[in-house]
Amino acid sequence: MKANLKIILLTFFYVSLCFFLSEESIREFGFWFYLLQLVQITITLVKKKSNYIYLLSPSFLILLYINLSFFFGHYVVSNDIGFSKAHIIAFDKFESVSFITSFFLLCNLMVFLALPFSRYNNNDILHSTFKNKTSKLPLGKVFVLLTLLLFLGFIDIDLSFLGGGGSFTYPLQLCTAIVLVFLISKINNKIKYLYYLVLFAVFVGTNFESKREIIYVLILVTIFEIIKKRSTFSFNFKSLITGSIGFAIFFYLIILASIIRGYGDYEVDNPIAASVHVFDYLNSDQIQSALAINFEVETSYGSSANALDYVYSGKVNYLFGETFLKIFFLPIPRYVFPMKPKSMVNIYTKLDDESAFNDGVTSPIIFYSESFWNFGYFAFIFIYLLTLFLNLFYEKMILSILNNQITVKSIFLIFLYITIIQFIRGSGIELWLLYGLVQIPYSIFILKLIKKPKTI
Repeated sequence: MKANLKIILLTFFYVSLCFFLSEESIREFGFWFYLLQLVQITITLVKKKSNYIYLLSPSFLILLYINLSFFFGHYVVSNDIGFSKAHIIAFDKFESVSFITSFFLLCNLMVFLALPFSRYNNNDILHSTFKNKTSKLPLGKVFVLLTLLLFLGFIDIDLSFLGGGGSFTYPLQLCTAIVLVFLISKINNKIKYLYYLVLFAVFVGTNFESKREIIYVLILVTIFEIIKKRSTFSFNFKSLITGSIGFAIFFYLIILASIIRGYGDYEVDNPIAASVHVFDYLNSDQIQSALAINFEVETSYGSSANALDYVYSGKVNYLFGETFLKIFFLPIPRYVFPMKPKSMVNIYTKLDDESAFNDGVTSPIIFYSESFWNFGYFAFIFIYLLTLFLNLFYEKMILSILNNQITVKSIFLIFLYITIIQFIRGSGIELWLLYGLVQIPYSIFILKLIKKPKTI
């Protein structure tokens, strides 16, 4: 409780500085608040018993993604770094960077407080022993699932009539990967890591242009291993080495996928060809601007802060929950119901850059800004309740992994958890849920295919 009070007091201290210091000072140095708040929250959670529960929670994933993105994002736009000058120009015209910074910090506080500390601390189930490991792997099932995964890499599913854009093949691929990891993670010897490597190689081979989808598989394997082993995070030499290796792999994959997608103009179309140019790309003169785009920190902070400024300065009206209500209209095509609520990403992009919107380009904004646009200052309550809801379902996901319960429900919960970055960064709660819902019929088919009797 004292540790939580410390986070509350520190956050209010940073918010006070936002208004006591000059606007120019916040524009120039405000990015430090995001990093300092994240560091203090991380230290607080690491000290908790069974801290993996807290550090893998939706709350911490939200804080980690947003605070790091905003730390670097605020820095790059305030220092004129980036290929696109739109966010830099907008930043210079914000009515109050002090308000924007303080609002985001208070939203972070709500997300932190939404952690059910007493429930996590006192839940005996999470700390009990589960005996579900085996030395045998059902090779036939694994082969069938890997074959399916490979096959899915060559088809394209379009569900744009439901309001989604792009390919909907990857939800089926990720569903297949989740079932595979359920099977592989039960093995109690190190050969399972070879199977993980095969799974990852198949996924990379068919999704090498999508850095996000590749990262999802890394997250999937990582969270299964951490939860099954009840791995406790600590600040020591071993964790430093492990963390550094993990970050290096993550960084390399981002750069590799970025080169394949055309950054650097190397004209490559596969990971092997792209790997030759990694060091050359990193040594280029414009690498700072390139990394700001590759890691989406410029767009994440720039668009989210700009959207918040639109509402704060009175340039737009409140939406009164419209973009969050869109989830209830997902099955209804817009041509059937023209008044179907619009998604936040489309509303913002069309307002901010209509020509880009007409070309099919969208600019996501994080759900903090979307919440303020919908509910004004009641956004703090909404953010708290929504995050608490996610944290409670996350607990059910942990239990399903520990019990090795491969069911439609557990696959759905794990799917949403793995792809939560999609929701955090602003693709919209409706699209996030749509991807999860799309794979449900397929997950029923998969479970029947591997003859798992309990599917609901």
